Amino acid sequence: MALRSATDSQIYIVGCGIAGIGVAQKLLKHGFHNVHIIEATARSGGRIRTGRLGDNIVEIGANWIHGPSKENPVFRLACEYQLLDKESMSEENQAIDIGGHPLFVPNWFTSSGRKLGLETMGPVVEFYMKLLERSQQFNDTGGEPLPSVGEFVKAEVERLAPEEWKEDQNNFAVKMAMINTLLKLECCVSGTHTMDDVGLGAFGMYKTLPGLDCTFPGGYEGLIDHMMKELPKDIVLYNKPVKCIHWNYTKNGPKTTGTSFPVMIECVNGETFAADHVIVTVSLGYLKKHQSTFLSPPPPLHKLHSIQRMGYGTNNKIFLEFEQPFWDEDCELIYLIWEDETHLSDVVSNVKMSWIRKLIGFTVLKPTERYGHVLCGWIAGRESEYMETLSEHEVLHRNPSLTPRKLLRSQWFHDPYSCGSYTYVAKGCSGSDIDNLAEPLPLKGSNSKSLQVLFAGEATHRSFFSTVHGALLSGWREAERLISHYTSASGSGGRIRTGRLGDNIVEIGANWIHGPSKENPVFRLACEYQLLNKESMSEENQSIDFGVHHRRFVPNWFTSLGWKLGPEMMGPVVEFYINLLERSQQFYDSGGEPLPSIGEFVKAEEWKEDQDNFALRLGMINTLLKVECCVSGTHTMDNDGLHKLHSIQRMGYGTNNKIFLEFEQPFWDEDCELIYLIWEDETHLADVVSNIWTRCSVDGSQGNPTLTPRKLLRSQWFHDPYSCGSYTYVAKGCSGSDIENLAEPLPLKGSNSKSLQVLFAGEATHRSFFSTVHGVLLSGWREAERLISHYSPASGSFSSKL
Repeated sequence: MALRSATDSQIYIVGCGIAGIGVAQKLLKHGFHNVHIIEATARSGGRIRTGRLGDNIVEIGANWIHGPSKENPVFRLACEYQLLDKESMSEENQAIDIGGHPLFVPNWFTSSGRKLGLETMGPVVEFYMKLLERSQQFNDTGGEPLPSVGEFVKAEVERLAPEEWKEDQNNFAVKMAMINTLLKLECCVSGTHTMDDVGLGAFGMYKTLPGLDCTFPGGYEGLIDHMMKELPKDIVLYNKPVKCIHWNYTKNGPKTTGTSFPVMIECVNGETFAADHVIVTVSLGYLKKHQSTFLSPPPPLHKLHSIQRMGYGTNNKIFLEFEQPFWDEDCELIYLIWEDETHLSDVVSNVKMSWIRKLIGFTVLKPTERYGHVLCGWIAGRESEYMETLSEHEVLHRNPSLTPRKLLRSQWFHDPYSCGSYTYVAKGCSGSDIDNLAEPLPLKGSNSKSLQVLFAGEATHRSFFSTVHGALLSGWREAERLISHYTSASGSGGRIRTGRLGDNIVEIGANWIHGPSKENPVFRLACEYQLLNKESMSEENQSIDFGVHHRRFVPNWFTSLGWKLGPEMMGPVVEFYINLLERSQQFYDSGGEPLPSIGEFVKAEEWKEDQDNFALRLGMINTLLKVECCVSGTHTMDNDGLHKLHSIQRMGYGTNNKIFLEFEQPFWDEDCELIYLIWEDETHLADVVSNIWTRCSVDGSQGNPTLTPRKLLRSQWFHDPYSCGSYTYVAKGCSGSDIENLAEPLPLKGSNSKSLQVLFAGEATHRSFFSTVHGVLLSGWREAERLISHYSPASGSFSSKL
């Protein structure tokens, strides 16, 4: 079988929406060059589609950047490509938090033509929004009283409205009708037929980002155009609908010269493509429609059941252009209220006759100078799907009181590759179903080649389903999954290892560039490869000298009893300890060390002031000694020595592991960079514990039951069979001579054997920079130079080796 390198792997992406484009961009940037996108249609963008109504640009698909702030990758790209106006990019706009519901200036119109005022309808909207906020809380608290959002909201309205509106009985019926309109609006927001289908317990899974939702003045497709310009021109194979993806494939692919591929993509037109990996970015609606034929063999049952259970619905737009507006000049949203709908329901009884009643109203396209008098109507559910089957004439004249001159509508349900609009978490579903959708095939633990079929798209993002930024982030996630797979599978990097915790990139191994300045070769390479931000590369940053190991973080201090201590108490302890540590480093130059180890030296010093906090300060010293154990990579600082006494076998090598925890909300200050944990009962100076790991746990099975993270990732360097720990320290009784012994080639100088048979490099062999990445790199360069010098013409040996 022919062998291929990681970057030579054949990778196909099914679908050229933003998720698929995001996958391709990231893979190409990381050196993968056999990347192709297979697209069923003649265009890129997927459910991002910009159209025209007369001279006006309108969004047929995705409409807004939801949460336009620095946390949103779509917003960052839009700013980078200069696609937004100044107001949308302003810091002020980014700081507004609307909780997912834009604050439009509304008008209210009833089915009889009445225009209602803010004094009547405003309290209804406020009342409803409070109920909606309550319905989102059950995701965190549990104990949802009813299975769906719709049932909960309707039950609470029936219970609370009589008391809430008792002072305005004349408008009680129209207020109940307004609740129905708001429920229909939420059907549009969630992309569902009825809120009775949306799970109450999981409703709060969707996370909003700060920022006032904004639009693209030149159209959302401008983003797609700019992203596509960064890809090779021939990367997309258009007009090639995929019929089936055959995974765990055992036959040779066409034109593969005997190479075996685990995946074969079969297109509708009969073409086939052999692949090492396929990233599927099609809509959940398409997966639902073709669940029995799209993958062969079929996906595992739990994945198939999640595809079936998860919600996917239709939300359509109807654009209407008028000669003159019937709405107020400052109006941004028009609500339509059907006065006879006093029984709470967000569906209509007769779809064919009354589909128009599901239309919640219109957003007004702004600014008027650009759009004229154009409204965008919103309609969701089966009523929306039926609307698609009607002629434009039938849609245009369904309500004779409205007389627009032009109409344009979306028809997402009957789009053969979208099959609807977007995803919602249906009744009976949870985050596990989204995780199942995102899970690659074959499953972990299989003996087959891993990561044959990967899945991206808005439906696979646990927090941002239904959004463009969720789709893009999911594409990046799957690209990173492949990149990480080949990084770890290739064995390159050693104790430099990058991993993922959810959507976050974390360092499993080496963490910092220590001393990022021109003297550091790792920093020079990072600058050359443009891997750092401008601040890190600045002259100002390079000139800062904070001493060996001790970068000045902004700290918080927490005790084992949960107390938060202030800098006035703990700051002097840190300064006192750092002074001792600096003194302990001076014995290397001066000699005359009073004690054999740093730990013993530090513990011999003490202070007499502030006796009330003496015990807490001793506890903090223990914490700082443990920090130094992490810095030095040792079990205890009582091992760490200074003098040149003992042999190579006494050099220290220890373990420093990381435990990454992701929380829903922080318990630390906003500016905090470092959290110290202080065990209040540790008043005897020691940097080791008597009962390993279970220190202060409740039942001996948890490290700290007071912390409730939602995700965990840890390093395990001691049990890595090739690292066997983290890095080197100079142990008690050792000196620089021991490091030189480690670096000395074999056979030794003076031997009659051929020289330089075995050479040694690695952080442990660098006298000044042991335990660092730049020490490793310099030691490798040193041994290369040793061989180069050995074979140089001056040695008299170079020509004989040609």
